[in-house]
Amino acid sequence: MMNERLALKATLPGDAEAPDERTVERAENIVCAFARVRVQPQADAAANLSEAIYSLQAAVGANAPRLPVELRDRLINEIRVAAPIIQDVFSLEPTELMERCIRALFLNVEFWAMLPGERNKSRHLMTDATAHARWLRNAAHNQVLLQEINERARKRRVALVRALASAQEFCYAKRSR
Repeated sequence: MMNERLALKATLPGDAEAPDERTVERAENIVCAFARVRVQPQADAAANLSEAIYSLQAAVGANAPRLPVELRDRLINEIRVAAPIIQDVFSLEPTELMERCIRALFLNVEFWAMLPGERNKSRHLMTDATAHARWLRNAAHNQVLLQEINERARKRRVALVRALASAQEFCYAKRSR
């Protein structure tokens, strides 16, 4: 990882600021978070997506250190590759809404890669992009909550069936004495 950072620093134009290690590490973690959306089981996609979007939104801000172009490209590529899975997870939602939400993720990454002066000029565009990304994150989190609710309900049903079976066995055992 250190060699990648040195290589990244070596490819920067002379007047460009070297990315700080925290920004590079944060971006690499977000790349991995979006990669988990596509490589882990479909059942975990919503949880992984919620985490990935949260991390992206926490990293992006008017005063955030600039995201290096190489990491911007890697992150955009991960989101692009994860997009069909995201659309599949939210297949009941309108396609147009999902496309806007995915574009919003791209815009958040592009915003992070801008120079601070450029960001100020683009703030008005980011309001809707931030809201769409947040909607998608909330929808993913809501799916996780529903999965947890359904799993607890399933466990209660299993426990009830076991309790009824045990009570029935007890009653039959008592009668046969």
